[in-house]
Amino acid sequence: MIDTSDSSPSEPIVWRMRLSLLGDPLLLLDLLRVALISVAAMYVLVALMGLVAEGELVVLPPIVGVVALGALAGLFLIAMLLMGNRYEMTFTVGADGVGWEMGRREHVLNRVTVAAGALARSPGTAGAGLLARANERGLLRWRDIHSVREFPARRVLSVRNSWRTVVRVHCTPENWEPVRAMIAQGIERGSAERV
Repeated sequence: MIDTSDSSPSEPIVWRMRLSLLGDPLLLLDLLRVALISVAAMYVLVALMGLVAEGELVVLPPIVGVVALGALAGLFLIAMLLMGNRYEMTFTVGADGVGWEMGRREHVLNRVTVAAGALARSPGTAGAGLLARANERGLLRWRDIHSVREFPARRVLSVRNSWRTVVRVHCTPENWEPVRAMIAQGIERGSAERV
């Protein structure tokens, strides 16, 4: 059992991880979830638009969903090839909360994507690059963290706000226990702040 009674602030724990895109089943599950939600939303929006515009429900054929999921899988494979099936992140767990930042190579790739989208006059590509840039770094304060789900076999902590997983913190064998303890303390502190 981890002792979380000490509420004194301690030095932040900072570490860098090189992660595999295909080797992370949690990432693949997240991508599948996003793809399925996107396709389902497309079906619902088209049905509602048909109902409003034409007065009848429009149901897209199943092949549209298959093609959309195939396109998303193709985009993932392209991203995987461009990134060499790896990405780098720096994690920080400290007095303010849980922070993360993408590696330098990922920063450059996001800027290249925005520039390529602008030069090709492709708002979708530029928008994807801008979205990626917006999520290059972040800090989730303790008061905003409601729970954490642990995956000890993979040494991953899924840090959640009130309704979703915000960041998955990948730990090393050496820092797994100290990071778990600090996050447990921070969640208690954040819970007290919310009350």
